[in-house]
Amino acid sequence: MFLDIAFFFKGELLANVMKIFDNCGFSPDDGIDRLIDKCLISVKPNRGTLWMHDVLQDMGQEIVRLQSPKELGKRSRLWFHEDIRHVLEESTGTDRVEGIVIDLPDGEDMINLGSDAFVSMKGLRVFINRNARFSERPNYLSNELRVLDWSEYPMQSLPPNFNRKKLIVFRMRNSLIMELGQRFKNLTTMDLNYCNFLTKIPDLSSASNLESLDVKYCASLVEVHDSVGFLDNLFYLGFEECPNLSIFPTSLKLRSLHYLTLEGCPSFCNFPEIEGNMENLHQLYLEGAGIEELPLSIGNLVGLRTLRLMNCQNLTHLPTCILQL
Repeated sequence: MFLDIAFFFKGELLANVMKIFDNCGFSPDDGIDRLIDKCLISVKPNRGTLWMHDVLQDMGQEIVRLQSPKELGKRSRLWFHEDIRHVLEESTGTDRVEGIVIDLPDGEDMINLGSDAFVSMKGLRVFINRNARFSERPNYLSNELRVLDWSEYPMQSLPPNFNRKKLIVFRMRNSLIMELGQRFKNLTTMDLNYCNFLTKIPDLSSASNLESLDVKYCASLVEVHDSVGFLDNLFYLGFEECPNLSIFPTSLKLRSLHYLTLEGCPSFCNFPEIEGNMENLHQLYLEGAGIEELPLSIGNLVGLRTLRLMNCQNLTHLPTCILQL
């Protein structure tokens, strides 16, 4: 856990990291307390984020370097951009690699991904790409992945043999991804901002743990599957500036939802029925949406604090229950 924080999770929310560690079988309740007691990490009280002194972070990186000073592909974690380039372009990774984080300096060329670059990294749990571009897609990804954060993913689909079942965090911002698949059993976070080829959010009924679904600036998105309206743990649901979004769940029963936005979605015309009291929904943003009317069941949003309806040119009247919220 100390090494994972040093390499990947410094500055991340403790609650989110705990879920990842728990899924990895790390006993985080005890482990995090011990790391805090030993003054190896701290938690910022105002935001609940993990923190670590730079000297301790450097110590963690040196521990990993000494695991295999010469054979880079036998280190448990890779972070230095030249080492990562060598391992991925020469396909020298091994099953000892548990995590990779890529942050290239300005002016670096794209990585010429070897066709078998990930095949031997069967124990890979964390892959974070912050800014690298790749010449082609991977033909294999480890089924042990808990975090797949790949900006500018270079192809329209994930490898067909990747089962997704252990993923906790799935981020594909600015990517060419078009097809997602459906096997997201443990997923808590999905971020698909600026995926301009994505046309549909598929059946996510298996993703019962999903807490955040962030899908903004997706020019080709047309459809969101009905299952999204019945995810009990969903806290944040964001569709913003998706101009072609027209098919949306007909009903919402999202007991944990706090925030919902459909701003800048002019093709979104039919607001869903609200099933039961959604008392936790505090913020609803519909500015610039194409909605023609709001259902009477919107009165079930008994906890609503903010409702934005500016520039809803097709909306001619409001139900009286809105005035009573």
